[in-house]
Amino acid sequence: MLTENDVAVLCLRLNLAPQAQAVLSTIQSSPPSRRVGSGGKNVPVTYTSRKMGVTIQAESYKNELAGVYEMEHDPTVLAFYDQPPPIKLQYQAKSGRMVGVLHTPDYFVIRADALGWEEWKTEEDLVRLAEKMPHRYVHAEDGTWHCPPGEQVAAPLGFYYRVRSSCDIHWVFQRNLRFLSYYLRTDTPSVKEAAKEEAIALTASHPGITLAELLQRRDRATSDDIYTLLATEQIYVDVYAAPLAELEQVHVFCDEQTARAWATALAQDTFSDRSRPHTLLIEPGASVVWDGKPCTVLYQGQTTTTLLTEDRRPLEVSNSHFQALVAQGKLVGQASTPERGSLSVQVRERKSRGPCRGKSSLRHHSAGLRRTRTCRHDDPGTNDPILGSSIPRSGANTRLRVRRPFAKAASKRQSSSPYPGTCYDSAGRVCGTCI
Repeated sequence: MLTENDVAVLCLRLNLAPQAQAVLSTIQSSPPSRRVGSGGKNVPVTYTSRKMGVTIQAESYKNELAGVYEMEHDPTVLAFYDQPPPIKLQYQAKSGRMVGVLHTPDYFVIRADALGWEEWKTEEDLVRLAEKMPHRYVHAEDGTWHCPPGEQVAAPLGFYYRVRSSCDIHWVFQRNLRFLSYYLRTDTPSVKEAAKEEAIALTASHPGITLAELLQRRDRATSDDIYTLLATEQIYVDVYAAPLAELEQVHVFCDEQTARAWATALAQDTFSDRSRPHTLLIEPGASVVWDGKPCTVLYQGQTTTTLLTEDRRPLEVSNSHFQALVAQGKLVGQASTPERGSLSVQVRERKSRGPCRGKSSLRHHSAGLRRTRTCRHDDPGTNDPILGSSIPRSGANTRLRVRRPFAKAASKRQSSSPYPGTCYDSAGRVCGTCI
């Protein structure tokens, strides 16, 4: 909850005048100025707020309550008060006569960068009210609603007055928020470390895995563990994309950065240079270009890949993010052969002078490098069970080929890459067809 010291610091930072601070103090110390009642269409409800430590009134189950949920879980909202003391609005009526009315806004909201009154209305009611009181409710060209008399009261105090429309409510987000709020309670059992590691490992190795598949593959984690990790953002899901109840439509990632990278890749209808295959060498010393900047592959492990930037700084990225960068075309193989003094050659020579001197050394393995065949699927499209997208025929016939070192004496082919396939497709996924 917001303390007196927090309020003092906020007032100082926002440079609020003594009059504004007195109004704020009155709002904070006053109980709700009225009890909300039911009308012809609205169903009033109450919500127990952990942020405020009190019960908050909402005049409508489908409108104001959505605003309460949003403010409760918005980290930029520090506090909010329902039915604050009324303010006087003066405006010109439709008849041309000046009128003055006492108006009780729905909420007074204290945000990290501003504070003021907020009035929630359905879009239908706003259209009707604008027709009846054109100088009180105004629809701007950008689609937002304004209350000029309310803004005239708020501006001298350094406050704001906002009209919030039901059109601003994202109902998928609201539905998911209400579901996950159960797992944000203080009495929710904590997730065991083993269950957490399992969930993170599954989402890291299978970026975009559906929630249905994640729940099926779990071994140590319970379904409540998975939802608790989602609610606390220890694994990531876009709560605006699909309802969590539709398990096959929800895609889970290890973090938001990876999710955004994959979303960008999947949103692209075409990729550059699809007509010809690319060779992307995944071995220590290989040269790649990341967003126009040359880099060198230092090491690829089971979960991460380490690159050496042009200014000789090591940079570690997750393998799932690495694949997403390939899919976006931001990370490609270097077209030209590196010169003698380049970083990739230095890394290879250093690796070849390492402790391994026998036939299993990197130099010996590099002698057996071969080019894998280009993947060509006869399917008109490939339906990915994880990302739920269809890869067109032109995309399936273009693959990013990967050279793999192998030992002549080995009975089975060995790869420096942790992935089972031999190449990446044009969407950045590892191919499991070519072995």
